[in-house]
Amino acid sequence: MEKSNTILDFFKRKNVQSSNAQTSNAQTSNVNIGDTSSPTSDIPISENSSKRLRRVDGNEFDISSLEFDSGLHRKDPTSFHRVAEKSYEDLKNQSQHIQNVFEKLTSEQIANNRLQLKASIDVVRVLAFQGVAFRGRDESVSSTNRENFLEILGLTISYNEQLAEVIAKAPKNATYTSPTIQKQILPVFSTKVKEIIGDEARDESMKEQMAIILRFVDKNGFVRERFFGLVHVSDTAALTLKKCIYSVLSKHQLDIQNIRGKKYDDASNMRGGWNGLQALVSNDCPYAYYIHCFAHHLQLALVAASKEVISINQFFTKLNVVNFVCVSCNRYEELRIA
Repeated sequence: MEKSNTILDFFKRKNVQSSNAQTSNAQTSNVNIGDTSSPTSDIPISENSSKRLRRVDGNEFDISSLEFDSGLHRKDPTSFHRVAEKSYEDLKNQSQHIQNVFEKLTSEQIANNRLQLKASIDVVRVLAFQGVAFRGRDESVSSTNRENFLEILGLTISYNEQLAEVIAKAPKNATYTSPTIQKQILPVFSTKVKEIIGDEARDESMKEQMAIILRFVDKNGFVRERFFGLVHVSDTAALTLKKCIYSVLSKHQLDIQNIRGKKYDDASNMRGGWNGLQALVSNDCPYAYYIHCFAHHLQLALVAASKEVISINQFFTKLNVVNFVCVSCNRYEELRIA
């Protein structure tokens, strides 16, 4: 009958042979104990009857001819043996090592990736600064108008051969032009877009105070304006106003370098190009562009328009007389007596 070639059957046969050999040795030892003339009679029984395991020689059988049993772990792909075997095969595959993948990126490839991403960032900056829409209804390749982002990007590529070549060879999953990428770039700019609005005025107690308002873009992309505080200033010199603004921003842990705009009125101490407040702030933050306050623009326009209407002009003239009298206790008392 043909012998089974499974590993379990092989070791079962070896165990049976070892048991038979131990039994025959034990019988021989018993016979020698009864024979006093035997030269082995002086040997202790415990030494002759000790169990000895028979060592299996690898030359006695061919391991390659053995078959794995169907019930063993080799059939289970989730067994520890299969996982360890798969890990060993991956370890031998040197091309899959993460270090080799990073080393394949040459300095030229890194420069090309940065150039490609920079083009998308520049287009996003222009569109955000102009306040226009990025996308439209049809951005397909066959569309005659692929809307602002893709059209401006295409115009930029047409003037740069290197950029055109890099984008043409870029993988389809790394073009950096998708709406998701645009939405990820925009919040980076919004964290830098902050604008300060400041104006000083005298209150009823005859103290000069400056109001500070912060204009910014929130995380949802909406423009917000928040009143920051009312600060008492000893005078209206540009250097004094600058120190007060910096103090308020520092109190709220805001970096002056993140300011991208400032709005003041048309007074010389505010808009002066050499020693005005806008010039002093621009020296510390060159990206904080000065804009004449739109509210002050509206005020000047209303004053100029009211002078053309006689009834309104007379009303504000009389109102100025009333203010002139009321701000002085002596003048108010003389008017009351008269």
